[in-house]
Amino acid sequence: MTTPEMRALQVAGQELAAFADELPNPAWIAYADGYIFWFNRAWREYTGSTTEETQGWGWSALHHPDELASATETWIRAIAAGTAVELIIPLKGRDGTYRPFLTRAVPIRDSCGTVIRWFGTKVDVSAQVAAEQEARRAQVSLMRVSRLSAMGAMASTLAHELNQPLGAATNYISAANEHLKRSPVPDKLLLQQYLAGASESCLKAGRIIRSMRDFASTGKVTKAAEDLKEMISATIVDFLDSEAPEGLKFDFTCPDGLEPVMCDRIQIEQVLVNLYSNSLQAMASVEPRLIRIDVTARPDVVLIRLGDSGPGFIGSSPEELFEPFWSTTDVGLGLGLPLCRTIIEAHGGAIWGERGNRDGARFVVRLPISRKRRRDRL
Repeated sequence: MTTPEMRALQVAGQELAAFADELPNPAWIAYADGYIFWFNRAWREYTGSTTEETQGWGWSALHHPDELASATETWIRAIAAGTAVELIIPLKGRDGTYRPFLTRAVPIRDSCGTVIRWFGTKVDVSAQVAAEQEARRAQVSLMRVSRLSAMGAMASTLAHELNQPLGAATNYISAANEHLKRSPVPDKLLLQQYLAGASESCLKAGRIIRSMRDFASTGKVTKAAEDLKEMISATIVDFLDSEAPEGLKFDFTCPDGLEPVMCDRIQIEQVLVNLYSNSLQAMASVEPRLIRIDVTARPDVVLIRLGDSGPGFIGSSPEELFEPFWSTTDVGLGLGLPLCRTIIEAHGGAIWGERGNRDGARFVVRLPISRKRRRDRL
């Protein structure tokens, strides 16, 4: 470096120091190797230290020990690479308290591109950090409230959801008692069938409780590839056996060879049973009572269309029915359909209502197929 270049560098350094000394935020200047040799007035006033006390690597004594090692490592890597650095680290003030500061350091290069100095600044971001922490606490609180709301919805609808398996168990036990009363010589095989049916229904009730409890507490679902046709058929049989009035009929169509769907079987079964029950309530004063279920396949999803012979969406839009506490009946709490939507969306699907060509309401459930099975077929 020539003498004129050295003089120009000295002048530039003096001008930079004069400028930095007037900054309201702490600032510093270091040699190319990272040795800090100058601190501005704001640094000295905030920390209560002199340049001699903190020059070189003495500045490390003013930074929080829990984060010093990481910050020092970041600074050393920046020096070696000659790249700018930005990090947040608490700095101790003259009152002994630590406050988070955003530290930025940029290299100053000569005409050949060689790093000859480093210039750094510190900005107090304690207000921003406090706001972010408060936002995180609010988010956690919101998640907790949302989870409690889900648990409240689950508690409100759980009794209704358990009607089907517990009603079936009651019917099996009643049939067994009736058989014992009327038959001098009970049919052992028939009684075993009744008791097996009651046992399976009680086990199903337990699975419903566990599945809904896990979903309400974590918001997650455990998916497996399920045969949709068999699953819907099973819910229809169980529904007719447990709580359906005489005269209720199902019209179910589903193509053969349907790809499996990825779902938590218990939860999807409860969505279907909830839709059946809603249809049954809507058809309380009409004849005939018919629930139509039609399944169609698309490349990556299946659509379940469920309609009934009731009066349809009278006085409300299909979307309003998914609002919490919105109910078209005096007995409903308006939580069943919102919970259904939550479950279906947690499966990566969707549910909505639409007005069909025939009388009555119709709901559509979209569920993804098993990707593994689809890859195998491809």
